[in-house]
Amino acid sequence: MSFLSEDKLFCLPTESQWVFAAKGRSETTDDPDGHAIYSGRISKEKGPDIVAWHNGITQCTNPVRGKEPNENKLYDMSGNVWEWCKDWGAEDCTRILKGGSWRSDPVECRVTNICDWPQDHKGNDIGFRLVLSAEAYAAYEAMMEARKNNQADKASQD
Repeated sequence: MSFLSEDKLFCLPTESQWVFAAKGRSETTDDPDGHAIYSGRISKEKGPDIVAWHNGITQCTNPVRGKEPNENKLYDMSGNVWEWCKDWGAEDCTRILKGGSWRSDPVECRVTNICDWPQDHKGNDIGFRLVLSAEAYAAYEAMMEARKNNQADKASQD
């Protein structure tokens, strides 16, 4: 089974899926101290610097996992590169981007920030994150269970 086939098992996230993944378990747009939510925990002393690559601390794209993950164990949801979403922007020819990038001011790396650019826009500060469809995940789990059962059957025959 190919997970990158025309079956479209992987796709760009919708904006709401992206926000849900980026916020971790937070139900609000602000943390208890009133700071804007970035993807991961920030502190008063360090602000977003511990979770986001932004223009105040870097001048280039950085390797993934260089900052702290959020509660969902996802890295670089704030900063590093803008991430394309499936949703269309305000104009028919634009697509939503989320997360900010290394070129962004910290405020643009907040989970609630939204940007839309023409879908053919390119840059070294733009990327994407794929999501696995629920149907594909169920198929994957079924395949793994069948493989496990097959191995157990072979072991019992020996």
